Amino acid sequence: MAILPSVLAQYAERVEKAGFGEKEKIIEEGCAFTGLSRATFLRQIKPYRPASGRKVRSDKGKHQMDANELKLISAAWLHLRRKNGKTMATLERILDILRANDKVKAEFVDEKTGEVRPYSASSVERALRNANLHPDQLLRPAPVVQLQSRHPNHVWQIDPSLCVLYYLKETGKGNDIVERQFESGLRFMNVSGLAELNQLAHQWMRYFNAKAVHSRHGMTRYSAWQKIHAKDLIYPPSREICQELMITALTERLVTDKLEISFENHRYDVRDVPDVKIGEKITVGKNPYRPECVQVHCFEQVFADDGSMSLKPYWVVLEPVKINELGFRVDAAIIGEEYKAHRKTAFETNKEQAEQLAYGVETEDELKRAKKANKPLFNGEINPYQHIENTDLNWYMPKKGQEHELTTNARRVEQKPMSVVEFAKNGKARWGELWNGECYQWVNGRYPQGVPPLEAERLLSLGFEDFKAEFVAPEPKTSHLKLLAA
Repeated sequence: MAILPSVLAQYAERVEKAGFGEKEKIIEEGCAFTGLSRATFLRQIKPYRPASGRKVRSDKGKHQMDANELKLISAAWLHLRRKNGKTMATLERILDILRANDKVKAEFVDEKTGEVRPYSASSVERALRNANLHPDQLLRPAPVVQLQSRHPNHVWQIDPSLCVLYYLKETGKGNDIVERQFESGLRFMNVSGLAELNQLAHQWMRYFNAKAVHSRHGMTRYSAWQKIHAKDLIYPPSREICQELMITALTERLVTDKLEISFENHRYDVRDVPDVKIGEKITVGKNPYRPECVQVHCFEQVFADDGSMSLKPYWVVLEPVKINELGFRVDAAIIGEEYKAHRKTAFETNKEQAEQLAYGVETEDELKRAKKANKPLFNGEINPYQHIENTDLNWYMPKKGQEHELTTNARRVEQKPMSVVEFAKNGKARWGELWNGECYQWVNGRYPQGVPPLEAERLLSLGFEDFKAEFVAPEPKTSHLKLLAA
């Protein structure tokens, strides 16, 4: 598999701390240990070296977080993601909620000052990735089981999706030497076949090497070749020897959801490679003794008697996957007849534990029922707004503002009063024969400019006696008294 980050970080730290004249020895040791060239080795340890020139912190890559806290954070963050991949809450908010509910501390003790400080979201995210608990890792596809059909038309499939064709744009003109000086001449002639094309190319090559002056050394290429000495002209071994001993440069290949990699038009099954993970890369190279096979670069942890740990490199040989005449794997499960499953990866196991922790269940059947019932996460024990309730927001003073101009202008609009004649018409319709000319005089005497709309509405809602009482004072009641002589 790919070289462990801890190995690269260890060599990067040693290179940074190396004294005068010791750095090159460490680089050579690292190249020999990893099997990488010097340039590739330096490129791979570059991310682990400080860009500013400062020394790497001694505690880089270490943390004091509890594994149970990481699992709880992972479970909470995992279930706040939609199926389309959209994250409904940032890690900062997840930490605020869990800390407010006293579910996690996510803090560390500063060894220099003794101060207890909370971890930042970026530090927690790095810890999640190192523990294979990050939701991006848990949501990677599980290994798929490959199927095969026995013959054409064995299985029917309906696909309602649309087919949209895309066409590549025209590529730009090449401007290298061969295109400009050789291929451009082909426009003036008809080439009969590949043999004639090769003959013309060989002819042009000899002319170019004999006549074109190289800008670096000021000679033609053939003239420069004549300066070689006999001791420097080494003839290569035979093709058979080279093919047997050659190992191509190591390269990285991505592990697909089929637990396979592709290399030079062949597919290789990596399910038996230790710690292999879908979506991650492994380092592979050709096998010098079995040309059809590839070998994966792996590391084994070796502990010495004093307890120190070192990594011992080794190779895992992979044979190409056998394909039948229909393009299926010969060991694939036959549709409708058998089932085959991969063993669970570390990501699948961690995802299952995170889901069981979030729903408070222990079995897969209970988990399915909890999801179907849309059961609240963590049995509803976590208040997602606890950190808001715990925050005092009454520290600010209310500011004085002003009304909008529409409100101010609306107050300036005066409604048109109802004329006395219009009020008389409404009064006649309201009280019938009880309305007479005297009533008209009452209203006109009090509202000569017209009756205000609200007042008109109020008066017309009254009974006639109450309306009359608004304008005419009630007659005083007389009492007949007798004067009696004392």
